[in-house]
Amino acid sequence: MKQSRFLIPTSKVEIGDDVTCKSLSFMLKAGMIKQIAAGVYSYLPLAWNIIKKIEDIVRLEMNKAESYELNMPIMQPKELWDESGRWEKYGKELMRMKDRKDRDFCLQPTSEEVITTIVRDNVKSWRLLPLNLFQIQTKFRDEARPRFGLMRGREFIMKDSYSFDLNEEGLDYQYHLMEKAYENIFNKCGLKTIKVNADNGAIGGSESIEFMAVSEIGEDTLVYCDKCGYQANLEKATANYDFAIVNEDIKDIELIDTPNIMSIDDIASFLSFETNRTAKYITFKDDTNNKYYLVVIQGNYDINETKLLNLVKAQELRMLSDDEIIEQNLVKGFIGAINFNPKDKFIIVLDEALLKLKNFTAGANVKDKHYINVNYERDFKADFIGDVKEVHTNDKCVVCNETLSFDKGIEVGQIFKLGTVYSEALGCTYLDKNQKAQPMWMGCYGIGISRILMAVVEAYVNEDNNSIIYPKLLQPFDVHLIMVDGKKEKQLSLANEISDLLVDNNINVLFDDRHERVGSKFADSDLIGVNIRIIVGKKADENVVELVNRLDSTKIEINKDELLKTIKGMI
Repeated sequence: MKQSRFLIPTSKVEIGDDVTCKSLSFMLKAGMIKQIAAGVYSYLPLAWNIIKKIEDIVRLEMNKAESYELNMPIMQPKELWDESGRWEKYGKELMRMKDRKDRDFCLQPTSEEVITTIVRDNVKSWRLLPLNLFQIQTKFRDEARPRFGLMRGREFIMKDSYSFDLNEEGLDYQYHLMEKAYENIFNKCGLKTIKVNADNGAIGGSESIEFMAVSEIGEDTLVYCDKCGYQANLEKATANYDFAIVNEDIKDIELIDTPNIMSIDDIASFLSFETNRTAKYITFKDDTNNKYYLVVIQGNYDINETKLLNLVKAQELRMLSDDEIIEQNLVKGFIGAINFNPKDKFIIVLDEALLKLKNFTAGANVKDKHYINVNYERDFKADFIGDVKEVHTNDKCVVCNETLSFDKGIEVGQIFKLGTVYSEALGCTYLDKNQKAQPMWMGCYGIGISRILMAVVEAYVNEDNNSIIYPKLLQPFDVHLIMVDGKKEKQLSLANEISDLLVDNNINVLFDDRHERVGSKFADSDLIGVNIRIIVGKKADENVVELVNRLDSTKIEINKDELLKTIKGMI
């Protein structure tokens, strides 16, 4: 393949400061991608070459796990999503559109609805199960804040697969089969991944595992225990919340003056308390259902929004603005659950750790006033009680009580146990041996193909961001053939001869036939990232070339007649 005809628009200019991660900076510099809009990229030939290699690995491992490929429509009708209940549930990330007849459609983020109807209409007997089908296709999500290039985009490439089984045992088997297949895929792609328990989110179901590639630019936080192996992402993680003050005697509640003291840190300092002896109250609204929430949580913790949404079964919550707080007759900085004036309007949510906490401090709903010695149940009650806090540094493992560790990770894959959520909603049943209709047990399994590319570049680009060495199976080409000076007839002739020889022997070669300075050619070669280089230069008259192995930095001079055998041994 001649490089002069292969679009690789490398850049000699450093990428601007607005590019916030080295992988995105490198891919732009290496001419791999081109941004079209926020979160929307074109994959240029070099990136597409690597994407196809990732897809080949995925297809191989999916086929080994007896999952077979099909293709489903990107544009899906609202009616299907109404049947599953996800048209409203999925929220603002669902890309919605209308056709010329004003019918509603969406651009697929996943395809649970379509695949379920395909199987529902074509599989009737228990004899045709189990079944596992997958596709590799473009997906769409209307991300509020697209960032980090391919990692959080509005249009991306994903492999999604779906399993259908007779019972829960069958689902468990396929779930673990996919788990192993994913481990193989990420290993072959050269990625070190950590498996963590995860929230099922808008997909639904009962259980989920995320595969995280450890990376400092990861959008997800991994929480894990080095001692017992507990692992979860931040949305799902919990900890052991035992407090030293559990055995304290309950004291009488008391209203005290706290002039201009509104923050948790200030009230703790004022009373010479630790912040974990305080409670803070945060107000939310569910605009879809016109519901208001007051969330009560220990003062030294933040609310985990995913846990909160799951507990109250809401799709989206937002914090009340200062004006809305005033409209509800609340006093910002002094809100509390005691003497809570609009209590009939608000749903009170209590973080479960406060069940163990005694004699804590809380706002009094009066300016410059707080209560001390507040105790749950005696002084106020909640409508919901559950874990809604976000674990933080120094929290203890819920399993073994050791201190938890934290790391950043890029989510590259996730598997879900769906159970019968979609099959029951969409009427996907089979006839068992007694000719009785039974719902199919489903799983779904996603891999971010374009995310893998981003994670690989992030992991393998060098520190100066000017070169990369890819994992073996993701090499964009087997060999990079570089002609030093195309104006010299012997170099041109020998380079063409070598190129033809390699191609005839099924070796994927990129031939740099451009009339560029040799320094530019080598710089571009570093960006392209092929491990084996053949340099046709000053000894071309002797049929001798330089062979470079970038993996171990070795260089040898070799005669053309020995080249093919040596190259085959190297690759």
